Amino acid sequence: MESQQTRIALYEKRSIGDKLSATFELIKFGWKPLLRYMIYIIVPLCIFQAIFTNSLADAMATVDATNMEEIIKSCGVSYLGLIITAIIGVIFMASIVFALIKSYSQGVSTPEDVSILMRSLIPTYMKKTVWLILFSIVIGFLCLLICAGLFAISKFVLLLFIPIFFALCIPLNLFLPIYLYEEIGLWAALMKAFRIGFPTWGGTFLLGILTTIIGGIFSMIIGLPYITVYFVKLMQANSGDGESSLIFGIINFLFCILYLFGAYLGRSLINISMAYQYGHAAVVAGTTIIEEESVEE
Repeated sequence: MESQQTRIALYEKRSIGDKLSATFELIKFGWKPLLRYMIYIIVPLCIFQAIFTNSLADAMATVDATNMEEIIKSCGVSYLGLIITAIIGVIFMASIVFALIKSYSQGVSTPEDVSILMRSLIPTYMKKTVWLILFSIVIGFLCLLICAGLFAISKFVLLLFIPIFFALCIPLNLFLPIYLYEEIGLWAALMKAFRIGFPTWGGTFLLGILTTIIGGIFSMIIGLPYITVYFVKLMQANSGDGESSLIFGIINFLFCILYLFGAYLGRSLINISMAYQYGHAAVVAGTTIIEEESVEE
């Protein structure tokens, strides 16, 4: 009963500080199921991502920066693999985080029950996130065509539209939670993101900046061993000590996995905060169409 009384509602008008508090309170409550599913789903992906990351880093350290053909041959495959795995990581991470928030908001009282409910929600959210990414790629391509057209007209006209494009991007942070949490189509979710996002534009922007900084600091701390060992590995390779270079290469690979996993943990902070920003924006705009959150006594 106590956990029900202190449960953090998703749809509630909050200040920036309250949204941050809600974010950390959710992490405090659900860190076990969050970490469990991230280890099951994200860590295997981080292994493949670390292969491409180290391959790209090694290639860029030796390639001739003035030879574009050599850059493409040496870095192309690794860069493409890194992009693909990063997109898959976004799908996995968003599905896990938003499943956690949804499970908690439905009144599940223990982390174990949250974990059970997340198991059924994650596959559904993965499918929806895939469709959202494909839709976003199409929209992004259309935006590139518009930019190309503006550039053809005048560079000055394109520069004038850059602030407008930036302003339009901020409400898009609400696009994903709207589409995942509401029975709504992609286009309708996109339009709603603008409709409820512009009245709360400043809060979305500030919350995104704060959580990005916090997540970035966390990722940087986790990534320090990777960066340190990578430079040591390069120095060992340059000195011709092959055996030592191999050892440091293995250690560097393991630290790279840790760094990537830490980056996803940092990203989860942003996703959670944007979910609460969405709940806040929906209440402010008066468009909370999802059934009222309640817990049976």
